[in-house]
Amino acid sequence: MKLIINLILICTMLPIAGYAQQDKPERENRRNEFEKFQKRRIEYITNAMKLDEKQAKIFWPLCVEFWDKKFEIDRAFRRKLREFMKSEREGRTHTDDDYRQIVETFAEKQFKEAELDKEYMQKFLEILPAEKVFLFQGAEQDFMREILNEKRKPEKKDDK
Repeated sequence: MKLIINLILICTMLPIAGYAQQDKPERENRRNEFEKFQKRRIEYITNAMKLDEKQAKIFWPLCVEFWDKKFEIDRAFRRKLREFMKSEREGRTHTDDDYRQIVETFAEKQFKEAELDKEYMQKFLEILPAEKVFLFQGAEQDFMREILNEKRKPEKKDDK
């Protein structure tokens, strides 16, 4: 199982290699944090879905592909939103059409993500029983909720 998780992590790390313009220590730190996050996410979801090794071997490459595509959809929107906000900070006054365009861009992002979800849920159903796909959806939400709760908790300081 660890071999499968490590192979998946290697596949997910390839796009991160494109961050060549960042400082090396910062890039390494981000990569390490992402690897830890991704490993924890995969372990959590694998356990929640009760995947055996054979199922995991088939499921995870497809799931990572799904996550990568979803990330790219979100990244494209974030870039447009950042440009919009930057121009506003630089003193540009946005028109109603500018606001309409960014709202429509957000709606399009949501639509593309929903289409992608539908496409990949069908692909998952071709390789796994429906119960496992159902468990995947819940486990993904539960994992993210757990991460958010951890982020909200203040760090405990040692009183010694």
